[in-house]
Amino acid sequence: MLGAITLVKINIVGVDRQPDYVTPAARKAVQTAQVVVGAQRSIDLFQPNIKGETLLLTAKNLQDAIKYAAESAKKGKTVTLLSTGDPGFSGLLHTVLKSGLTTNVEINVVAGVSSIQLVPRV
Repeated sequence: MLGAITLVKINIVGVDRQPDYVTPAARKAVQTAQVVVGAQRSIDLFQPNIKGETLLLTAKNLQDAIKYAAESAKKGKTVTLLSTGDPGFSGLLHTVLKSGLTTNVEINVVAGVSSIQLVPRV
């Protein structure tokens, strides 16, 4: 009998740069994460809530950061990727799925307030 494949999970959290628009679900995903990966402004936004390790995400290390996140999740760590904007529209979701690095990894999207919903200040 073959053993069941255990799926590990990575949270991809949509964030806006305004602290007022951080959802309770986003905050909880960051607070419970052992590894948080995100751009500097996203890390700064959540800094008081981060209890685990952080990895700064840049355009140059994007694939390495996704690989590290997937490997950490496969080792049993709770991982949260901070995605500026809408994860499924302009954010990290498509890039993560397309990378091929997340085989046997469940991706959980924690949507934030959509940039489309935000009204520009006039």
